[in-house]
Amino acid sequence: MKPDGSFEVDLNHDGKRDTWGKCTIEGNTVTIAETGGPLPKDCAKTTGVYDFTRSKDTLHFTLVKDVCKERVKNVTLDWHPK
Repeated sequence: MKPDGSFEVDLNHDGKRDTWGKCTIEGNTVTIAETGGPLPKDCAKTTGVYDFTRSKDTLHFTLVKDVCKERVKNVTLDWHPK
């Protein structure tokens, strides 16, 4: 995630972005919308809403509302710095 609200994700760790988009943060809630990359049908033109917590070097997202199953699967994994 970048300061301008954009993000890029390299799901298979090959050095190339697989999906990208925009996010907004309000308090401990993030709203995510992909704007590029191959998107499953249930993800196109939808947003996901997640609460997040940070602990040491782990960022954890908890589903609030999202119809995109692929995004839920990937976002709700624990995130660690590279």
